[in-house]
Amino acid sequence: MNSDVILVLKGYQDIMGDESVNDTVSEGKYYKKGSRHFVVFDGAEDQVHKYGMIKIAEGHVDVVRRGRESVHMSFASGKDTSAIYHTDAGDLR
Repeated sequence: MNSDVILVLKGYQDIMGDESVNDTVSEGKYYKKGSRHFVVFDGAEDQVHKYGMIKIAEGHVDVVRRGRESVHMSFASGKDTSAIYHTDAGDLR
């Protein structure tokens, strides 16, 4: 099953006590392959990320964004998460 979707991503960041919230709204495509669900979407308005993909499996979610800055975030049920952002200025954790 393939479907057109509207995706709303809300990101929360806490960098040494400096908290921020970022919202991204994008058009995308949803499909299912085996037991996994996928959403592929276009980049944000700021053109930092050209495209992205969300992979959903039981107890696990991956968010991959590629472009001028890239990131791969993995979320597993019951585990803390960190990510490395690859930027022009170097890698940020």
